[in-house]
Amino acid sequence: MFREIRPSNNSFAAINCWNSLSLENSNRGYYIIAEKSAYEALALANKIGFEKGIADAYYHLGISFSRRSKYDKAIEHYLKAIPVYEKLNDKDGVSWSVMLIAVVDYYLANKEKAEKGYLRSLAIFEETKNRISLAHLNNSAIR
Repeated sequence: MFREIRPSNNSFAAINCWNSLSLENSNRGYYIIAEKSAYEALALANKIGFEKGIADAYYHLGISFSRRSKYDKAIEHYLKAIPVYEKLNDKDGVSWSVMLIAVVDYYLANKEKAEKGYLRSLAIFEETKNRISLAHLNNSAIR
């Protein structure tokens, strides 16, 4: 399957395609395929130096690992995404990564760390006036 849809070019579109496939497969519960897609995006993004693609691949790997209850690997990948998002001044990327680390901390019964993460994420979302992300954060905090 991967050989048939493999982008033949080192383009930004190909990297975004792999990252989109990763998220879609993760949402459908196809975690192994999601991770393979994210690793394809990561390899290609590293090859051409596309930092947004690198950050997004790490982020999507974090999502997939979190959904498979591989929490250490999820946190590891979210933490790799954050400095790249910071370098790009992508505050939403930073805030979402921080929030999802807080979710993992909550699952691991690290309530104090989770609360600090939620508050950091909240501060960034408020700063950027991202109302949709604020609504997601509030929904996550309620659970």
